[in-house]
Amino acid sequence: GCGGSVVAPGGHDRPATPKTGWIIITGSYYPREVKAEPDRAADTLVLVWPGTRLRYVDHQEIWYKVLTDQGEGYVDQDYAREQ
Repeated sequence: GCGGSVVAPGGHDRPATPKTGWIIITGSYYPREVKAEPDRAADTLVLVWPGTRLRYVDHQEIWYKVLTDQGEGYVDQDYAREQ
């Protein structure tokens, strides 16, 4: 038997691959915070200026998990748009 698991058509070759892509930081004059954790109260990992292009490796709830010079951090989706 196969254990009874149900696989959606066409989905068997991609088991929960994290969503990836590019985001652009939005805004005008003020830098945005990249958080160390997916929490608005978390410490700031690094500040990024509007217009900055960042690679993200996951998108969960309101957070993009991004790659920065300081390591992986989290950007509120309100401060970003997908490229």
